[in-house]
Amino acid sequence: MERARRRAGRASTLVVVVLIAASCSGPGSWRVIRPLTRGSTPAPIDVDALACGSPTACVALPVFSHGPRPEPPGFGEAWDGTSWTPTAAPARNLYGLSCAGDWCMAVARPDPVEPTRVWTRRGGPWTEVADLGDLIVSSVDCGSDRHCVAVGQTASGGSAAVARHWDGRRWTTVSGSRPTSTWISHVQCLTDGSCAFVTDGNGDGVPYAFERWDGAGWARLPHVGTLPKAIDLSCGATLTTCAFAGVWAGDDGAERSAFLHWTGSRWEPDPFEPGQFVNQVECVGDGGCVATTQDQTLVRADGVWRATGVAPPPGQHLACGSASACFLKGYEDAPVLTEPPPIHRWDGTGWRPAAVAPNPTISDAALAGVSCPTATWCLAVGDYKEGLATRPLVQRWNGSAWSLGPDLPVPAEVTVDVRAVSCTAVDRCVAVGAQTRPGGPPGSFVARLDGTTWTDESASSAAASPYALNDVSCVGSTCVAVGNASSSVVAIRSDGAGWAAMPPPPGAPVIYDERNAVQVACAGAMSCATTSFQFQGGGIATLLSYWDGTSWSVPADTGGVSADLFVDVACPAPGRCLAVATRLTGNSGASATWTGSKWVAQDVPVRLGLVSCDRADRCLATAGAGPFAPGGPAQLSDAQLWDGGTWRRVRPGAPTVPTETVLSDLSCRAGVCVAAGFSLRDPLAYRFRS
Repeated sequence: MERARRRAGRASTLVVVVLIAASCSGPGSWRVIRPLTRGSTPAPIDVDALACGSPTACVALPVFSHGPRPEPPGFGEAWDGTSWTPTAAPARNLYGLSCAGDWCMAVARPDPVEPTRVWTRRGGPWTEVADLGDLIVSSVDCGSDRHCVAVGQTASGGSAAVARHWDGRRWTTVSGSRPTSTWISHVQCLTDGSCAFVTDGNGDGVPYAFERWDGAGWARLPHVGTLPKAIDLSCGATLTTCAFAGVWAGDDGAERSAFLHWTGSRWEPDPFEPGQFVNQVECVGDGGCVATTQDQTLVRADGVWRATGVAPPPGQHLACGSASACFLKGYEDAPVLTEPPPIHRWDGTGWRPAAVAPNPTISDAALAGVSCPTATWCLAVGDYKEGLATRPLVQRWNGSAWSLGPDLPVPAEVTVDVRAVSCTAVDRCVAVGAQTRPGGPPGSFVARLDGTTWTDESASSAAASPYALNDVSCVGSTCVAVGNASSSVVAIRSDGAGWAAMPPPPGAPVIYDERNAVQVACAGAMSCATTSFQFQGGGIATLLSYWDGTSWSVPADTGGVSADLFVDVACPAPGRCLAVATRLTGNSGASATWTGSKWVAQDVPVRLGLVSCDRADRCLATAGAGPFAPGGPAQLSDAQLWDGGTWRRVRPGAPTVPTETVLSDLSCRAGVCVAAGFSLRDPLAYRFRS
């Protein structure tokens, strides 16, 4: 089955994997091949996390919160004491960032079912170190490169808060941690090997509490008066350099900000009154602090707070290398970050724009679909960026090399997102997707290739259904394409002369513009199958349906309703279809076969996202870009071969594949399988021969 998984708007590079799996015995061999890339565009710099270890060492990184979708890490900025320069981020979905001197740690969880990963750097590239397992991190702080604490909750540990300590080599659970604490909102690690925390009070009937861990055990830190609502906690080298910002409700009911400081024996309110709500506070080693309100920059020197009379620039994420070297990240005005977000520097007397470098220029291309009508010829489609414009990408494989084109006929003012392609011969291919004209919503896009020239059939497809199309499957002269509207799945059909509406498959997709919400595979005009994600019972379910030439099967009556996410389907023969799934929990998957009257499910030991068959008794399945799909090596090393009744692993070995590699589509013919996709790093390709 051919289908598209491309997520527009993020930088990606091409990946093509060629698997020749006619025989699965013997050692086999892999050979790296280099696919073609195209286009260049400014890389977006989106700064959301900011940390300084010294006045000459700061890092600003992006934070992506896109769940399991394969987003590239993007670019941040690094400060060397003179200027900011672009620097590649280590990962997407950043959870925490902390620096001590010129050494920094970043914590991220790119995939919800994979371990929380950790990277460190010392003025250079990021290096991955030991992971944090299933800890879902809410905060991390480092007193040195051998003293960091990450706090949060474990995915399987209920509501108890967990703290883990980094000693420079590995993570260990903090001894004496309080199992009844349900959250730890702030952590600050000091140079003496201890850390200060703000917790929920360990169930003692208080809104929260100050606690300290000294490397061996915990101690409650006393305080004077009623505790305020927590805003921020920041510390320098020792506990007496800490400042806590909170909000109290006064006798008149109005809320006011105030600071607490540690006297050596307890937390006490500071006599200084900020006057406005404190947004954030940052303290450095000698106890100097900087804080911001809406209209004031506040500083603390020699233990005394004062207002400077200087209004801070609009922004968030304050970080200080010293009390006279702080940075504040501003807000972005545009949804597409064509320029770095503003960063302002505090020099002890005022805020001034910091010199940021222009966005780096990167190649940006991805393959979304591939179809192989023969073992030595394939057509792949996708997109590339040229400046800020997105253009369709077409490549042909002749069995030994890739070549560009022929280009799709797209007017300059129209944006086309090509999502899938299906070929029955080298001169008979159909590509589908979405197109957007200025001022209009996304609509269907269809083009037909006669071997040398594309013909735009979008007008005919739009008359049959105006909605964007996700997938297409062709057999002989018949093609069926599917898409999703806001409340239903749509299907259209062509017998070679124009397009007409078909009865829609059952259900409505979870997200109507999700590119893999519905997929289709056909073995003939009278035999097709679809998969689609649905909302059911407060959760997500998959509906599998079969087309017999007259009507679609009802999933509830044929076993085609599953909590497993069936994200791909193949139909190698009339009445014979195979769907594959990934499970939301654990590392296993599932498959379902259509027996002629119902779907029969079967467990698979690995998560699967792509499947293609060249015979009813020979199908190949791999991980793909579907929800919760594993990345990198698991996509190839876990490939499974279906013999019509059972699954078995293709072979134990796999090439070195970057973790962020995503396989978008898979097509098999005569024992040769080609998988296409994209990587977040350099263009990559692999060929496998048994």
